[in-house]
Amino acid sequence: SMKTEPKTEVMKDHSVRFPEELWKEIGTMLPSADLKNNNEFIREAVKFYIEWLKKPEEFRFVSAELESILRATVRDSEERITRMIYKLSVAVAFLSIVTGDTSNYSSEYLTAFYDEAEEVVRKTNGNFSARKVVKHASERRD
Repeated sequence: SMKTEPKTEVMKDHSVRFPEELWKEIGTMLPSADLKNNNEFIREAVKFYIEWLKKPEEFRFVSAELESILRATVRDSEERITRMIYKLSVAVAFLSIVTGDTSNYSSEYLTAFYDEAEEVVRKTNGNFSARKVVKHASERRD
């Protein structure tokens, strides 16, 4: 089989103007960037900037490695939270079934309890004291 030569990318010639200081800085950076000339440096810089602009704003000032770590940490946290919510849901469902099966309350009364609990959570955005809720309920019943 014959090897095919890689195609050379057709490049259009455009003039770019920079202050002399910037041209000097580009020249000093060529060896550390492992690039042969100013054109390569400018092409790589423009490609980098385009990719940077494509990123969501919150990740623009974060290195790719740190971005990867942050995304993994968030994903792990979301998975942990999802598992905790699942376990809590199972516990609440279990307690609801036991309460419904073992209490002498009518379904209407249990529904009223549920509605009241839902209202407490809604009003406090889930930040409530169980002691205060029990105290309030017992005062209301007296």
